[in-house]
Amino acid sequence: MDCTDRIAAKKKLQTEETPRLIKQTSVLISDLFKHPQTKLLSYHFEPVLFQSPKLRLEDCTIQHTFLSTKKKAIYLFDQFFLPEEINDLRQFSLQSSFSKKVMESYEEESNASLQYASAMDNRERWAFFSNPPQAVLEVFKFLSLLSHELNAEVSTLPWELCYKTSSFTAVSTNFVRDISPKHREAGKHWDYNPEEGLAFGIPILYAEDKCYYTEPFINGDVGKPWLVSLILYSTQENFRPEYGMGTVFYTDETKIGFHSECKDARLILFEGDIVHSLEESTIPAGLSTSRVSYVFKLSINPKKENQSVKEMFFNWISNSNKKTEKK
Repeated sequence: MDCTDRIAAKKKLQTEETPRLIKQTSVLISDLFKHPQTKLLSYHFEPVLFQSPKLRLEDCTIQHTFLSTKKKAIYLFDQFFLPEEINDLRQFSLQSSFSKKVMESYEEESNASLQYASAMDNRERWAFFSNPPQAVLEVFKFLSLLSHELNAEVSTLPWELCYKTSSFTAVSTNFVRDISPKHREAGKHWDYNPEEGLAFGIPILYAEDKCYYTEPFINGDVGKPWLVSLILYSTQENFRPEYGMGTVFYTDETKIGFHSECKDARLILFEGDIVHSLEESTIPAGLSTSRVSYVFKLSINPKKENQSVKEMFFNWISNSNKKTEKK
């Protein structure tokens, strides 16, 4: 199949293949998150042998690295989407509302000068997730294929876990025009850290009786869930990767171990217990531009006790794409 035929096949599969998400209710473990606004719904990607993501994985450029002595994995995917999907995502991003202010700290919300980004509020976030643009539908198909290929349950985390004024969401968005070094430092975080325990229960799928991982565990260890985050960038047409605002990953609280440029329509899949932050911007004076990141926080849960889904993912991606590079 030549390049023209492959593009035509991908366009045809846009409508022929439809991802299906199954709604389930998670179990809360930590009483800290017994909050009126906590929403325990999670969404599971039905395992399907979709052809669209298989074609895209064969054609895209994939880079990977293992960070620090703990070998935390980061994968970069470029050229996964068709040009019209990239443009549609850009138009969606420009026309969408991001009405929630993102501040350096919850204690300083009254100081408007500390705002450095905007995000979708609960209503806007749900509208995006339930009726996404085609590029995001292709991401959903990729996650369904992943579930099929790894013989694992791929699902979002609970939709929203709330504690006092803090909120931890399964899907998040960031609309950014400018990032300072101060914002980068203030924004350091991990998305979850199973070695310190989780606030919600993930079912042990190979157990005889229904039970959950209630004790801390090493992320992605044999027989354990692999908690990952998936970022999708969308930029304005005049944005360039050299303007910054990508993602920096830390080997510890202070040392940057890896940096991903903000390339339009780039996907980043990484272990959610890596400390990371937004990279500062270097936008030329007088230029107005922006970028949006759509973030999905996911659990990849093995169905067999002897499975290492982290290792299986590495082998699957390496076999799916001959252009995979180690950075």
